[in-house]
Amino acid sequence: MGNLVINFFREHFYYVLIGCGIFIMIGSYFDWKWLTRISNPSKLVFIREWIEEVHGIEARYKFERCVIFICGLVLFVSGIVYWNYYG
Repeated sequence: MGNLVINFFREHFYYVLIGCGIFIMIGSYFDWKWLTRISNPSKLVFIREWIEEVHGIEARYKFERCVIFICGLVLFVSGIVYWNYYG
């Protein structure tokens, strides 16, 4: 049974991309903190510090949510593109 599932998703990997993209966008919309908070201090450090100094910590959190949403959107759109070519 496990091999059937793995082989299905190998052949139809775009479903995984679409599903992960939707999941990430929903998590960003509902502000799931475990998903939207960038915990690595070296990622986008200059932009995050500048936003926090100028506009406050809430603006930095909104920026992080926006970045995560865009990442989910890229996954979703790439899944749709692959679905059109391979599906």
